[in-house]
Amino acid sequence: MVARLAIEIRSDGIRTVARGAMHDLASGQQVAIEVNAGSVLELGTQLAAAVGKSLLSLPRLIFGRRKSR
Repeated sequence: MVARLAIEIRSDGIRTVARGAMHDLASGQQVAIEVNAGSVLELGTQLAAAVGKSLLSLPRLIFGRRKSR
């Protein structure tokens, strides 16, 4: 396993909150994610953007070194 992503979503019927973390196991680097929204559609859009930004802050996940053969 190279990375771990965990997201918890909670709603009280009025507000929906998603909190999570991304962890690069190889480097030990972690990034937190928190999104607040008024609807599920808004939450999905904001969560996708937050995860995308988090991936860019963990460059090894995207641009990691390839093992030589």
